Amino acid sequence: MADLCDFEANENGDLIITGGHIQMVSGYDEVAQNVRTIIGTELGTAYLAEELGISFENLMGKDFNEHFAQQDIIDAVTDQEQRVTSVDEVTFNLDPETRKLTVTLKLQVDLTQSGATDEYEMEVNMDAGD
Repeated sequence: MADLCDFEANENGDLIITGGHIQMVSGYDEVAQNVRTIIGTELGTAYLAEELGISFENLMGKDFNEHFAQQDIIDAVTDQEQRVTSVDEVTFNLDPETRKLTVTLKLQVDLTQSGATDEYEMEVNMDAGD
């Protein structure tokens, strides 16, 4: 299977344009971008892909439940990003002053979907004040 690529976006979801050209992303960076999109999108809010994202009920605000949030992330990422074969670890770090939540993930990724996986670690930064 060929290596997939996508338009590169920054953490706000804006396309990155350099020298008048939209930048592309592939490989592990593209998988990470997809995972960030999944975790950063509230389920049902993407107009053309209502199945994209996760429920924010257990993840944001005063009802934060670490165990349920971990399971929500594991389920969403493995269901929605086929190259992630497993999510081995999900940890949270909340900065109470800024209300910024950092989600660290350890993933098993099979870029070519051939059965050969590699461990990949990444972070997703979110505003937990919502």
